[in-house]
Amino acid sequence: MKENKKIFLIVFLNLLIAIGFYTTHKNAGFTSLVSDVHSIVGIAQKFDNPQLFKEDLFLNTLENVKYYTPFFVQPLRFIASFTNYDYVQALNVMSFILHFFYGLLWFMLFYKVAKNFWLSLLMSLLIRGIIWLPGYEIWGISGIWTTMPRTVYIVFMPVFLLILFHFREKYIWLSAFLAGLIFNFHPITGLGGIIIYLTIIGYSYFLNKAIIKKPLQKAAVILSSIIIGMLPFILTYFGKTSSVLDYDLTIYQKALDARLSNDFFDPILYLKSWWRISTLFFIVPLLLYFIISFYKKEEFKRALLLVLITIILLIIPNLSVYVESYLNFLLDRNFRISFQFIRLQKLAILPAYFALLFLILLLKPKKYYWPILLISFCLIISISNNYAFNKIPVVGDDIVRSILPNSLNVYDRSSSKNEEMEFMLNFIRKNTPEEAVFYGPEIIRSATKRSVVLDTKGASILIEGNPEQFSNWYLEKKHFENLSSQIDKIRFLQEKKVTYIVDYGNRFDSLMPIKIINTLKLYKL
Repeated sequence: MKENKKIFLIVFLNLLIAIGFYTTHKNAGFTSLVSDVHSIVGIAQKFDNPQLFKEDLFLNTLENVKYYTPFFVQPLRFIASFTNYDYVQALNVMSFILHFFYGLLWFMLFYKVAKNFWLSLLMSLLIRGIIWLPGYEIWGISGIWTTMPRTVYIVFMPVFLLILFHFREKYIWLSAFLAGLIFNFHPITGLGGIIIYLTIIGYSYFLNKAIIKKPLQKAAVILSSIIIGMLPFILTYFGKTSSVLDYDLTIYQKALDARLSNDFFDPILYLKSWWRISTLFFIVPLLLYFIISFYKKEEFKRALLLVLITIILLIIPNLSVYVESYLNFLLDRNFRISFQFIRLQKLAILPAYFALLFLILLLKPKKYYWPILLISFCLIISISNNYAFNKIPVVGDDIVRSILPNSLNVYDRSSSKNEEMEFMLNFIRKNTPEEAVFYGPEIIRSATKRSVVLDTKGASILIEGNPEQFSNWYLEKKHFENLSSQIDKIRFLQEKKVTYIVDYGNRFDSLMPIKIINTLKLYKL
């Protein structure tokens, strides 16, 4: 196939997938989004109109959220200005852009290292698939619900690696600067990307140190370029958060324990959470390629680098928990970022994709088999949502089933849209004042622009944004849950200026609901 036809195929396929996901979610509602995105949309709405959310748990003041991923929030607001501030459709437009560049950039990176068009195209499809990882993390891109800061980062992550591999030392400062700049989209994932970048450079230096001149000077250039790229996050985060211990640390720690799993504070528990069947998809190709490399010396250096990156990405995040604990003890501070850093080990799965790539290359199939392999893979993913594949590993998992939109699948994936909640949200928008205060699911905040109190998801923003307010949330939540009677609970909510309650079931059956949609009820206080 001629080069121009190959370029057309790459662009056409990724455009087709992007359009497919866009049209699939043209009528999406807020229930199609995940809780992290609900918080982000609320933050964007607060920037749009600071008069909103005056009684909200965390959006009562912009000071609580100014530290939070401005590289995502502000571009989302810009896109929303073209969608009449319909943030679901703004996310849908962003998703379209991300889908197109995701496939394009990852193809370019795979092609750079493999020099095989058909296999690189196949791998650029496979790496789209959703992987569920420890710490409630994911890898991949799929429906509108995956339009999050972490997804934006992994879309553009290949850029600095492509520049590094293409120009090598010539423009090392540029690749380093971009590694730092792209980090700003999602600092947790971004730090993992920087670790990968530095590991590749360090490994290359030890292989070629005899011919590299002025290594210390080059190291200074690399590190300073990365830091300059990271400056937006550094200035925003450390300028808007404080480590000064001017609140009760015991209560704060209890609040953290109530909000987050123990895995985030115990590296041993976090490492244990990797032990699941799906992890074999990453361990097996990596180990197999490493073992084979002992018999194929030309592969050994590459295999060793992949294993080294994996090990480093597992060690450093877990080690950060102990380092932070020691610093807090030594300096009498409350640095609170290791529970985030521990999550960056999700990037430890990335070397396995490249190990799989190199393993397939080692099979050396005949030239005409490559397009057959790609077409076969596309056929499999297009029918993988059939129930017949439910118990088949990999094919029956999200890593394959989530790659294509419904418009390109033979069998549709079920929608995540919750019609019951959508009807309730629409009723709230039309029949309650904007200054109303709700006790109920966090989705109410972003979907209706109403204040919400006591919700658990909203409290997560306060962990770093306002530790004292986070501690108060815990005390109030605990007090509310310990109240024995409905009357006492209602009185407490009234003291919190709550005017409406949204609840499933009959927890507030002493009140008369003003709207019932199946099991979902709306009460007015």
